[in-house]
Amino acid sequence: MLTGILAVVIGFVGLGLIIAGASGGVFLVADRADTPVPLRDYAIVIGMIGIGVGLLGIAQGLRILLLILAKVAVVPPL
Repeated sequence: MLTGILAVVIGFVGLGLIIAGASGGVFLVADRADTPVPLRDYAIVIGMIGIGVGLLGIAQGLRILLLILAKVAVVPPL
């Protein structure tokens, strides 16, 4: 049960990081019209989105592991 909750929490955090990275990218593009933006700022945005995708992958892995363990536990030994 706790692993399922952990998978959901990790998924929401990953989704939040993707949204934060995308909004940061939008702000950088909007700010680029006024002043030049250093390339390292875009690297931070890409890193945030990448970490968010990685966290979503970890959450999916935990969810699939729970499904596998649930099916193994139901099968009676021979």
